[in-house]
Amino acid sequence: MVEETRHHLLSSCHFSSAIWSALSQCINMDLSNSLIWYSGGYQLLSLNSSLNSNSKAIVANAMWFIWYFRNNILHDEGRPSTNNVVMRIVAFSSSYVKAHLPEGSVDSNISVDCWIPPPSNFLKINCDRVFNNPDGAAGLI
Repeated sequence: MVEETRHHLLSSCHFSSAIWSALSQCINMDLSNSLIWYSGGYQLLSLNSSLNSNSKAIVANAMWFIWYFRNNILHDEGRPSTNNVVMRIVAFSSSYVKAHLPEGSVDSNISVDCWIPPPSNFLKINCDRVFNNPDGAAGLI
């Protein structure tokens, strides 16, 4: 068993490496460089960083999601797919940034186009649902 250090969690384990590799495509920056993670990734989140607010949110949320899902894996609660984790990180980060924009402002950097196609031998079917509790209305696409 490998010692669970911060560096291992954020950089050298296979799970986090796959997440960073996929997220690198989303923010157009190589996040798989292990030197970034010796400091815990903090230089990426600093005010001096060249990353926009959405990319910083993705990096910060990715660190939390990696920690969360690694705990689930270590405690035998299942291993989510890389695509599932990446989609959660991007969606949560985008929602966070949108929610913290000053009222009436528009940020053109909020939209993150990050679609990771499934492996060639898989069929991906997207669906969505909504439920409005006060009205009891529901919909499924």
